[in-house]
Amino acid sequence: MKIARTTKAFIFAAMALGVVFAGHLFAQPTPTPLAPVKIHGLVTVRIELLGTDLNLWVHVEQAGQALSGLAVALMGQKAGETDPGEYVCLINGFNPVPGLPVNVTFDQKPKTPVPNPTFPLTAQAAIGTLIRYVSPKPEDKIHLTPLGMLNIVWTGGQPPYKIIIQPFKDPDIFEGEIFHKEGILGTNMSVPMALFKPGQRYAIFAIGTMSKFTFNKPVDDSTPFELAQRVRINISTD
Repeated sequence: MKIARTTKAFIFAAMALGVVFAGHLFAQPTPTPLAPVKIHGLVTVRIELLGTDLNLWVHVEQAGQALSGLAVALMGQKAGETDPGEYVCLINGFNPVPGLPVNVTFDQKPKTPVPNPTFPLTAQAAIGTLIRYVSPKPEDKIHLTPLGMLNIVWTGGQPPYKIIIQPFKDPDIFEGEIFHKEGILGTNMSVPMALFKPGQRYAIFAIGTMSKFTFNKPVDDSTPFELAQRVRINISTD
């Protein structure tokens, strides 16, 4: 009788150990959460005398690795991948109406071997007020004086602004910069005329941020993805 009870206890103990080992054997590992996608780039409304376009440059990565092979589109137009994780797109003839939403979509292509739950992802921003030059006017001819200042005045947009002035090497190519100023909080900038050469054509760029893109899913917001504008006029000197 004593032997029977001992045998029964041993059997129950063995069964209990079997259940424990089976639990360890078949337990599923806890999945490691995916790092948020990091999207760094710029969509720029570029306004020039001959027309306006919308230009995208963006870099996409996750956990320090470039995400190559994505289906990226600007306002529904497919972007090309120029380097791993780097996508570009240009829409010519874009009409930047204030308040118009600008969308950028990110998705995996069909038949991607390992689905990523981060995608599909949509970023959206809105066209803001447009920068317009008060002075100088497009194609103004500037009379240079040694101690004079060229006053650049504009309206619209929002600070901080950037002003860049580049001389033309030929009708379609710029050569270097004679002036570059960032972090401008007002809507005017005085540039010494001593920086200019007589008989030369120059392009003046006023650049400002319209807004930051917002996403339909959480992303790493440590780097910016913004909608900006770049407005150019040309002047010449005598």
